[in-house]
Amino acid sequence: MTVAQMPSEVATRIFDLMSDNKTALLTSQGTLLYGDQNRIPTTPTLCVESGATARVLAGVGGRGRTENDLVCYLLLYWAKVDTNQKTKKDSELCAEAIAYYLDSNVTLERNGDGGIVIHGYVSSIEPGYSRRNEGSTLMYSVRLTWTGKSKTILGA
Repeated sequence: MTVAQMPSEVATRIFDLMSDNKTALLTSQGTLLYGDQNRIPTTPTLCVESGATARVLAGVGGRGRTENDLVCYLLLYWAKVDTNQKTKKDSELCAEAIAYYLDSNVTLERNGDGGIVIHGYVSSIEPGYSRRNEGSTLMYSVRLTWTGKSKTILGA
C-alpha cells in the first residue's frame, strides 16, 4: 500500500475509482474530467478537483511523522435548469449514489492494493446551481467534499 500524502494522489485515485464505475454512476453518456473546466461538453459531467492538504508534524527528530488531512471535491454538473422538478431530484440522487459508492470504500482501495488512506468519506453534499460554459448556461449542480486521513514519514 502506497499511502497518500499529496492532493494529486487522492484526486487521481478518486478519478480512477469513478472511471471504473462511470457508466453505473453517470450513465454511458456521462463525462468524467480531472479538474473543473470552463465548458461542460455533455451532461452529466463529474469533475474531480484536488483540494487542500494539511500536514501536521506528529513527532520530532530525524524523519518526522506527519498526519495528513486530505480533501477532494467532486463537482457534478447534471443538466440545464428547466421547469422539470425531476431533473433537480435526479441530480441529487446521482450525487448521493456517488457518496454511497465512495463511503463503501473508506481506504480508497483499488485492484486489491489495500488503499491509500487510513479512512475517508464524503463529508458534505451541497446541491445548488452553477453558471457554466463561460456563464451562458445555468445548471443543476452538486458539490461533494471527500475528506480523508493518512499518516506518513517525511522523506520516505
